[in-house]
Amino acid sequence: MASNSLTDHPRRRVLLAMYWWEDRILEGVARYAADHNWELECRMRWTHTTLGLEDWSGDGIIANAGFTQPLQQLIRKIRQAGVPMVSTQQLGESGGARVIVRHHDVGRVAAEHLLSLGFTDLAYVFLENNEIEQSRRNAFQSAVTGAGCSHHDIQFRHLARTLRSLPRPVALMAMNDINALSVMRVCLDAGYRIPEDSIRTTFPVSRLEAYHSDGSSWIARERNSTAPVSPWMPM
Repeated sequence: MASNSLTDHPRRRVLLAMYWWEDRILEGVARYAADHNWELECRMRWTHTTLGLEDWSGDGIIANAGFTQPLQQLIRKIRQAGVPMVSTQQLGESGGARVIVRHHDVGRVAAEHLLSLGFTDLAYVFLENNEIEQSRRNAFQSAVTGAGCSHHDIQFRHLARTLRSLPRPVALMAMNDINALSVMRVCLDAGYRIPEDSIRTTFPVSRLEAYHSDGSSWIARERNSTAPVSPWMPM
């Protein structure tokens, strides 16, 4: 009888322990799991909690445990599992392999993109003070000031008031697409049009933007804008 490599060996059991989901990661892991006959535990994709995983045991973990206090239980679970682990985000001081975004480069590339469009006044609008936000924000500021241009650091809750005093044209950077939607909503609610009123936004993209062949983003299409917001994707 011919050997079947997919059934001759016990299936490896792998846990996706993620508080935050990027669908492209899930799709890539799922394809690999199918090709290698893994048993994939991915209920956190829908529950966003560790409920039901108390007695999980297996062969490996792919993790993105975040930073906030409510996620300490997940971090402890990962550390106590005693199996190989690959993290898609820095996991405190723990060891293990990591495949992570270089957040410093994200901020730098965003600034370089906006500078290449001719902007000399650029602002970073921040919502949180976590490690990812700080890294992107600091690199953005360094690139802007290093180019001899004006940088404005704006806390999100002050954005509506600050918009009135910002020079025009101005480019706004947000940490991600979710934050960018909030920034754009504040601008629109304050009576400013993007980009007609010389305000441009940029942000790293995820599946929230369904890209079109002309490079315009989902946001621009939904607003029926003739000039799209400035989408970019770090490689």
